[in-house]
Amino acid sequence: MELSPYLPPGEKVQPGRNWRDVGVEIPFINIGRRSARFDVRITGQELVVVPAGRFNAWKIEAHSDLMSNQTKVDCACWYAPEARRVVKTMSKSDSAFTGLRTEETYELLSFPQAPPHGQN
Repeated sequence: MELSPYLPPGEKVQPGRNWRDVGVEIPFINIGRRSARFDVRITGQELVVVPAGRFNAWKIEAHSDLMSNQTKVDCACWYAPEARRVVKTMSKSDSAFTGLRTEETYELLSFPQAPPHGQN
């Protein structure tokens, strides 16, 4: 899941930083894509181990209540500055509207490591 993926220019990445009402398009089983508004915050840095390796990453959490609070969606992603990408994403949804609960996790499987400085 992508949360309007880019920070505004000059925005500082630091623990406690948050954004309210971030627009997102979410694909839902049986009902298709829906627009949603999320509250997003940076909770801190963590060491994340995925199949592609170990990364020091910023943990970013997001929460939304949808369809008159009948569906709750919680997401977390870990952005690794050294890889310039998200290396892990987890999302959970619980819908009283559809009766469905989902949990998904995506992890970076491989990442080409740069050669040591001075080597090609």
